[in-house]
Amino acid sequence: MKVTRVGVYWNSGKAHGLSCARELIALLEHSGLELVPERALALALGTGDGVELERMAEITDLIVVLGGDGTLLSAAVPAARCDVPLLGVNIGHMGFMTETTPDELPEAVARLRDGRFEIERRMMISAECDAWPAQVALNDIVIYRSTSELHIVETRVSVGGACLGRIMSDGLIVATPTGSTAYSLSAGGPVVDPLLDCILVTPICPHSPLSRPAVLPEWERVRINTPADGMELLLSADSRPPVRIAPGASVFISKSELRAGFVRLKRRSFYDAFRLKISEWSN
Repeated sequence: MKVTRVGVYWNSGKAHGLSCARELIALLEHSGLELVPERALALALGTGDGVELERMAEITDLIVVLGGDGTLLSAAVPAARCDVPLLGVNIGHMGFMTETTPDELPEAVARLRDGRFEIERRMMISAECDAWPAQVALNDIVIYRSTSELHIVETRVSVGGACLGRIMSDGLIVATPTGSTAYSLSAGGPVVDPLLDCILVTPICPHSPLSRPAVLPEWERVRINTPADGMELLLSADSRPPVRIAPGASVFISKSELRAGFVRLKRRSFYDAFRLKISEWSN
């Protein structure tokens, strides 16, 4: 893959994000790569007009994301719609999905210029309901109660026309392998290699010992029903603002046609990276 035009998307809430962006831009310009900054970044740098993320994905070959996992997630869907890969530079906390650090930017830019990198494709999922547009996620889709009152969330989960079970819990997580190391892991779900394609269903604090996480084939379509006399629920894809699920509604979650692309500058073991990041976070 030849890279000539690079987008730069950043998390403006990170204290040293602006200085990192300046260094990155200088390296890109020195390497002869055309730069397309995100609008807020261009304003902060005083370099003229930038573009919104959606437009950036349409006109660039690759997007460098300065931030943590949350910033990468916010860029994943717009980039996937245009089949544009992301290179994550960790200036956040966990940074499990990022590929490099600010200290490694010179080498990273040199590799982009020379084409010395690979693209890793990740599965995404989509939630559909008659009441709202499809919600696409790279990590997970979470269904939870719409009030702060501690009511039990009742859902009935079906797969391939067969009922998986009536689940009484605090909510439900439907995750991808990429999302298996996020909220699903905290709720007791399994760790799944992100290069696999499958769907994880993980109850949040289930009220029955029989309500266990399930790993489903990629081709299955998960149907989630709520009781007609139950409460309104909320659904959030990758922690974006939620949509509402009315009592009695059905939500269908399945593998998306979109795939997220991540730049890999060097071969690394997912399990080594997972162990290292969890160890850093625990300390």
